[in-house]
Amino acid sequence: MTTTKRLKPGGKVTLKLSMEQVDLIVEKTLIDDHLLESIHTARVWDGIVLAKSN
Repeated sequence: MTTTKRLKPGGKVTLKLSMEQVDLIVEKTLIDDHLLESIHTARVWDGIVLAKSN
């Protein structure tokens, strides 16, 4: 069962994405520069991207 949590305005979240998911997000969506910067500065371990919003 998945638990849903609501973020407060200005809340931060950590993303754990595969390289393929990151490529799709960057190529196919309109994301703001702030989130794009977070993705580009993320750490990658074994093909998994760990991005934290700043």
